[in-house]
Amino acid sequence: MDESLVSALLPSLPNEIALRCLVRLPLRNRAIASCISRAWANACKNKSSITSLRCSLNLPPEYCIFIAVFDSRFDGDYVHATQHNTKWLLVDPLSLGAQVLPNPFSAISVEINLCSAATNDRLFLPQVNQTKEGFFSYDIGAGQWKSVELPPGKRCRRFCCAGMKEFVYLCGGQIHFTGEASRSAFQYDSRNNQWEKLPDMIMPRINCAGVSMNDKFYAIGGYCHSPGGAPQIHVSAERFEPETGQWTLMPNFCAKGLRYAEDSAITESDFAVVENKRLFAVQPQSNEVMELDGVKEEWRHVGYIGGVCEMRDCGTNYKILGVGSEVWAIQYRVGKSIKIYSSKPGELESLIWRQIDFGGLERFDHVLTCTTFEV
Repeated sequence: MDESLVSALLPSLPNEIALRCLVRLPLRNRAIASCISRAWANACKNKSSITSLRCSLNLPPEYCIFIAVFDSRFDGDYVHATQHNTKWLLVDPLSLGAQVLPNPFSAISVEINLCSAATNDRLFLPQVNQTKEGFFSYDIGAGQWKSVELPPGKRCRRFCCAGMKEFVYLCGGQIHFTGEASRSAFQYDSRNNQWEKLPDMIMPRINCAGVSMNDKFYAIGGYCHSPGGAPQIHVSAERFEPETGQWTLMPNFCAKGLRYAEDSAITESDFAVVENKRLFAVQPQSNEVMELDGVKEEWRHVGYIGGVCEMRDCGTNYKILGVGSEVWAIQYRVGKSIKIYSSKPGELESLIWRQIDFGGLERFDHVLTCTTFEV
């Protein structure tokens, strides 16, 4: 780190020791510390140096959760996203403190279910409406949303995306005008603001789920339309390896224990990656949680969110996400308060859940999207 930026950080201490004190502050405390002086602000803004120094000191990674919620009284396939009926939050999972973000959509109509991705300390949120498509990017350091255009030719909705290192991967979707399922895939380099066309997926997929794990990107499930027009549900997944630039088909990925919304064309399921090596999923229309056995490549039951089995109910929804070494689950239902649970997977057969008391969500009952990123 440039010493000129931190020369007055702690005048009574050498810069090296002062910086070691700074990087040990929790994320939320560093945000407060940046208000002390210009030197503190400059030091706290140099996130790459802070991350590098924390790594050299063997300090654990820091995570932040993005969650967007809205009041379902404004229902339908689209929601008119205003600052009143939606709320956009960055949550510190340690302190449970939340920062309210400005509304990125400026009251335009957006899909009721969005997908989001994060890379480094930037958040990416697809914008889909009748007139314009693209990403909104939120830079934590700058504290503002910026517009990012979708790549040429990617005029779809219901695609999936996921962040991995400095890249965002985007694939599949429903092509505008034709309604056909897409096989296209792209990679966005957040450092250079550039898109790269990737090889097409093996199968076209609408509403597939995207996750990154072990430096690979997975497109899971989804559906396409058969020649007769009926939805054809995918029980497969595809794995993309950036090093080889190739997709690998995993034929029975969902069929081995994980339901894939067999009674619905909407096959989007939520998946959570814990410590980049353990993959969890919540069964559609249920609070049952499954974990993928990486050796057998089969799903196994690991308990129920909240600890009690609930009957299958299309009215109650869950989203799960990995937060470092924990799994978080968000429960929401029309007319009911949002509930948040967390569990730390260990060697036990079943997960043990605890409810998290988190304020500020009382008048909202639907989750638009959520994602975790390292900061």
